Amino acid sequence: MSYWVYSPEDLPNPKMMGKAFYTPEYIILNGFQFPPLKKGEWTQLPNSYSTMRHRDWVDKQGFKDVVFIDEDFIQRLRDQGWEARGFVFMDHKPSQVEDHQARIESKRLNEAFRQRRIDDFEHEAKAREMRGAYVQPLPYVEECYEILGIAKPYSVEALKAQRQPGEESAQKIANAIRDVLAEGMSRQREITAAAEKVAEREVNEKLAQTRR
Repeated sequence: MSYWVYSPEDLPNPKMMGKAFYTPEYIILNGFQFPPLKKGEWTQLPNSYSTMRHRDWVDKQGFKDVVFIDEDFIQRLRDQGWEARGFVFMDHKPSQVEDHQARIESKRLNEAFRQRRIDDFEHEAKAREMRGAYVQPLPYVEECYEILGIAKPYSVEALKAQRQPGEESAQKIANAIRDVLAEGMSRQREITAAAEKVAEREVNEKLAQTRR
């Protein structure tokens, strides 16, 4: 029986390779490193793998140990937090229904995880700002902002909202009032046009009666 893993993101992320402060991520447990995982794809895991063990620091030669990728192994991955991040593990190749459900749940969990990363960063950033320090979000956190559609700290949009919150709110209110007034004027024009047609019809009817 082989386990399968669904990944909600590239691990490691090839777009971030070479960027400052980016450390390539891999799922690693008990001496086994997962192969690179591609976003939106299922990857079949081997049934077992071999690793070298050493009884103590004197045992330089060590011995070969076979580790099975079973439910206990997968549970330890869940305990590491990979499932909460949106990675889905199954003990069989998923059916179409299971694949569809897994993708929906994976997206929900991954977005929630990314929101937590943003919250953690902003909490740290505020704490450092109080000490007069500046902190730049890591590449992964920047990607979280992009995926969730949230303005990045220190971006033009974020700084404008921070420095002029009243102006931004006033602009939103003004836009809302403008939309309401535009809708009201359009409705008023419709009512006026309808009233004019009724009045015109009544005048025509009276003229017709007079001619008779």
